[in-house]
Amino acid sequence: MRKKIGIEGAGTGQINPIKLSEELKNINIELLEIESDGGVYLTFADALETQVDAVCAEHDPTPLPVPPTESQLLQLALAEAIEKQEADNLANQLALAEYIESQEQGCE
Repeated sequence: MRKKIGIEGAGTGQINPIKLSEELKNINIELLEIESDGGVYLTFADALETQVDAVCAEHDPTPLPVPPTESQLLQLALAEAIEKQEADNLANQLALAEYIESQEQGCE
């Protein structure tokens, strides 16, 4: 069976073909076609129509989040390293202040 299931485009509120194809792989359907008019078609065995309809009804066309770029990952790692270094510096300053205070109390 070949069935039109909607129109491509997350912006239209219809079908996000990349996400839908992943969702359909769970029921062993891997042939998703997009026609020049933007129509999205599936070809599947007649016996799977109920499952296909259920997957399509649950489909959320919202695009998947874009993974961070290598540059963004490096910036994040650098920021975390700086934050750790600052925390270590504060801990060292606190330890030094406590040491100095204990020495001053010992001299009294």
